[in-house]
Amino acid sequence: MNNPMSKLKIALASTTLALCMLPNVGWSTRAYVPSVSGQITALPGGDEIEVGSHTYHVKKGSAAEMALKSLSTGQEVQLTLDGPPGSSTAEVIAISVGSES
Repeated sequence: MNNPMSKLKIALASTTLALCMLPNVGWSTRAYVPSVSGQITALPGGDEIEVGSHTYHVKKGSAAEMALKSLSTGQEVQLTLDGPPGSSTAEVIAISVGSES
């Protein structure tokens, strides 16, 4: 009752497992979450927040928009962006509040 298909399945599974264990495969699938940390220097109103004298646009409908309502200047925060921090199109999608200094 040797089934040649079962041997093929084992060979394919072994090859797939071996390929997944390569270092470059693991690193290429890691998620990079761009973030900015600092003190809120201003809340201009609307959909913007200023951290460390740099203004960031808050994405509409995001968790950051909801959190924005309860923030005040001087708080330490970490902003999670949907793009590189230096990009003009990056928007804040989440805000984590740290301990106040």
